[in-house]
Amino acid sequence: MTRSARFAWWWLILLFCFFILLNSLIFLYLFTRSSRVAPIDKAALFEIGLEVRQAVAFTASPLLVSEFKSSAESAARTLQDYYGTDAEWEARLYVALLERSAGFGDPARTLQPLADSPSIRLTAPERRWYAALWQDALLSELSADRVARLRDALEPSAPPLALQLAESVMWKRVGDNQKAQAVLHTAGWQSVARVGLMGVLFCCGGLLGIAGVGLFIWYLVQRFPLPARPFPEAPPDALDPALHALAAFFIFSFACDAFFSDILSLTPEWRRYYSEQAASALLYSLAALLSVGFLVLPDERAPSHWLSLRWRWRTDAGATLAGLSIYLPLAALAALLVSLILPDQQTNPMADQLVSAPDPLAFWTLVFHAVLFGPFIEEVLFRGVLFQALWQHTGRVWLSALVSGFLFAIVHPQFLSGLLHLALLGTVLAIVYAHTRSLLPCIILHALNNSAVVLMAWMLTS
Repeated sequence: MTRSARFAWWWLILLFCFFILLNSLIFLYLFTRSSRVAPIDKAALFEIGLEVRQAVAFTASPLLVSEFKSSAESAARTLQDYYGTDAEWEARLYVALLERSAGFGDPARTLQPLADSPSIRLTAPERRWYAALWQDALLSELSADRVARLRDALEPSAPPLALQLAESVMWKRVGDNQKAQAVLHTAGWQSVARVGLMGVLFCCGGLLGIAGVGLFIWYLVQRFPLPARPFPEAPPDALDPALHALAAFFIFSFACDAFFSDILSLTPEWRRYYSEQAASALLYSLAALLSVGFLVLPDERAPSHWLSLRWRWRTDAGATLAGLSIYLPLAALAALLVSLILPDQQTNPMADQLVSAPDPLAFWTLVFHAVLFGPFIEEVLFRGVLFQALWQHTGRVWLSALVSGFLFAIVHPQFLSGLLHLALLGTVLAIVYAHTRSLLPCIILHALNNSAVVLMAWMLTS
């Protein structure tokens, strides 16, 4: 092994040890955290959105609208479980909107503690300001010319579904029942479409998962042969110089984040021109492109075509579908185990960022990175570089797949809530790569996994 390659290995060992230590400290903090307010992540907005969507769906058809009140009452009781959590502000707002829309309960009593309720999206000054606006919209006297202005003023504080309900309530209060019913009917049809799409996705995922159990057993029984090393003719350390790309990615990411934090602290007025989420995504792109640049440097010891993006329809499409089918039941089992161990500390940074995106530009920038750019870069670095280098070094494909899958998981800031399913995803992707020897099936499988999170965020929080 050359001195340069040995240096890259030590850099990676130190960086991964840092990730393990950091995530362990976060886990201990979450596990021992005691607070008046129960911790809950931004994914709670998905559950709140789903409850409200299911209730509002009854307004889509005159045949079902009679059930809207009972469904809204049931949803309101469920949302009250979020009182005392970090999502209390959002839950109280939706309960008040359902009470006003369906004609039950006491909206004034529900909204009274809104200004002091914890919120996932809003700061304390924003909560006080928007709580006053919401009370004005739902409780005070209104005129028709104020409806549009109030709706626009409330827009930064709530998702489109809440704004639709608020607009319907306001038009009803000023006496324009036709407009009120039209807005509520539109919200109902959108809810039917999104809840129906979720049902289709869950049914398809369930069928694939059932098939995946059989495929997993069949794969273990068949014991498909794999070579001892990806390049048997090359020396064990032939791919080690490529590890500089992975080490550079982590170093550049830290440097870009530090630079970005310093710039924000020195020039906070820059926030007027870009969102934090969009800037973070652009810095990630910069770090990724700089690190991938190490892979194009000539290396006479590396085998030719050691990174491949070829696509063979018959084998690669089957491997992609089989990998997805096998991963789904494993991920479901991992989610069940995590929910039993840490039911209130589960988090998904990608979903959190999508929920927090302040504008369409930031949202679609994050979507591009989550669905296209991120899977490409991560597959090149973790499957193409790390997994292949470990496999070439150790001569053990399953050990290399498990280790690279675990290291892939710990660099994502989720720890226990994401460690199991991300490690499983990384391992499945590594095995798919070992059989196809192409990154394209892995990129597609990775993109499908991320697309599911993006689609859920869009359906339930927009």
